Amino acid sequence: MNLTAPSTFADAFVIIVAAAVALLTAFANQPSWSASRKRLTAGILAAILGTLYAIGTGKVPLIPDQAVQAAVAVVIVIATVYAFSQAIYMGFKGSLTWLENKTAIGVGDDTPTG
Repeated sequence: MNLTAPSTFADAFVIIVAAAVALLTAFANQPSWSASRKRLTAGILAAILGTLYAIGTGKVPLIPDQAVQAAVAVVIVIATVYAFSQAIYMGFKGSLTWLENKTAIGVGDDTPTG
């Protein structure tokens, strides 16, 4: 299996999927959750969206004799989506933490203070 740099828009679209993972993670996370639970949430979202991306772009041909190659392609895409989503999350942590707090379930009100 040869790994190459993205050569088409569909290949490069993985970065946009990673941004979506970061935003969805911020939306889903709760301030009271531990860091490991937040990472698990991001990992699950990356796995779901990475798999959908891999299938949607034809990275996974789903041909039985190529099952191993398909599994490797899915793992690579999931790892890429997760890595980029974490990088994007760290880059925009302040804004995304604000989103986490605004979408928190049962945590205070959103009235600005002093």
